[in-house]
Amino acid sequence: GWGGRVEPADPALVDCESQNGGMGRRNVATGETGWSRPSGGGEVRTGVNWNTPFILSPHNSGIHTSAGGRVFRSVSQGSGARAISDILTTTERGAGSAVTELHFSAGDLWVGTDGGGLWYTPDGAATWIDLCAVVTDLIGGLVRAGTVS
Repeated sequence: GWGGRVEPADPALVDCESQNGGMGRRNVATGETGWSRPSGGGEVRTGVNWNTPFILSPHNSGIHTSAGGRVFRSVSQGSGARAISDILTTTERGAGSAVTELHFSAGDLWVGTDGGGLWYTPDGAATWIDLCAVVTDLIGGLVRAGTVS
């Protein structure tokens, strides 16, 4: 895999990602392994990058979040991931390139896309805010008001 995360509650468990959205888990003490891959139901735009970003929640390491054309979450240590967002990319084959959760606020997720998008959810994925659109609207309003020239 490209990236790995050690489970804080059990350092023998290592989570990793592989090419094209594969997610793995290995118990380095026993050698036991398991693999999964988030599914978008066959939609091209739910695809993933070669190296798919993923995190373990800093609030509960059993919650795994990864980003493709949508954001996926598993609440069972990587198994059974489901989409928790609509499509966040602006291109047909776009995908998430970064994902993080605020350490001081559970459910506050930030996702960047390879097309330059930046999305934020303050409420555990109930609402997604396109921050690029917010900034564009803000700058447009300032320009129209003559504040920025």
